[in-house]
Amino acid sequence: MTNRMKTGIAALAITVGVLTGVQAQDEVLEKLTFSGYLDVSAVFEDTKGGDSTETFTVDTLELRVNYDFMDGLKGEAHVSGGSDEDFDLEQAHFVYSLSDEVSVIGGKYLSALGWEAFHAPDLYQFSTSATLVYPGMMNGVGATYKNDSFSLYGAALAGVWNSTDTDLEERGFEAQFKTSPIEGLTIQLGYAQEGYGSTTNGVAGYDQALVNLWASYSVNGLTLAAEWNEVSDWKANGTDGDGYLLMANYKITEKLGITVRRSALDVDGVTDLTKHTIAPSYAVTDNWTLIAELNTVEDDVVDSEVDTFALESIIVF
Repeated sequence: MTNRMKTGIAALAITVGVLTGVQAQDEVLEKLTFSGYLDVSAVFEDTKGGDSTETFTVDTLELRVNYDFMDGLKGEAHVSGGSDEDFDLEQAHFVYSLSDEVSVIGGKYLSALGWEAFHAPDLYQFSTSATLVYPGMMNGVGATYKNDSFSLYGAALAGVWNSTDTDLEERGFEAQFKTSPIEGLTIQLGYAQEGYGSTTNGVAGYDQALVNLWASYSVNGLTLAAEWNEVSDWKANGTDGDGYLLMANYKITEKLGITVRRSALDVDGVTDLTKHTIAPSYAVTDNWTLIAELNTVEDDVVDSEVDTFALESIIVF
């Protein structure tokens, strides 16, 4: 074999190797997607009989990575941080579809309970409601069954209301039923519970629990929502309460919308909040939304009233 032939074979081998690597890289990139959002706000707060504050904050910068392993298996991870907190692992979980109807999820992921969304781009306004008592991120495993009429979900969790809880000695769980009986109408019933401690030194342990029910209806640019929450043993044995939300969002034009909301939470001897919110929004582009909000929060337990005006910018990518 001549040197020229050897050189040609070597060049061909290198070319094949490079092309194979490029093809493999392309296949990886096709399965890999990146997304996220940047949420920035200016908040002006006035407390009745107290001080006023003005703040400008990067509320959240969130980066998301999704990978489709194919054959029904997907992985997802979120990293988020802001002016007031370091970057942290918000979510990291897998979802495996056993069939078109059944899937399982495991890792650190967002609770299925509650009407109001966790992330800023999914909210209708800047602030969350007074009755935001449902869980956030949780460590555990769950399963979902869904068909054209309804879906059922259940999960066993290391912690329900604490995203850093990984202790399996005091486990929790949540369950959800969701249905859309007619076009535009969605109804969801959820339940979550976690035990805290046992009777020691005369102090009884307690089983903190939440019943969450909400319904929404959307038609011709109008979205109406109502939510009711009932809590028991809320952070202490024998401490019960309930809360509600009433909300309307109207899309005036393709870019301009407005949200009005009333929400409340009353927990025995702990809090008695009522919150009124109005929030116009404007979509500058498909990726950039501006929100202005005015809200008033009254707490009858401590006899306080706080008025807040906020300007928010959300950019998704």
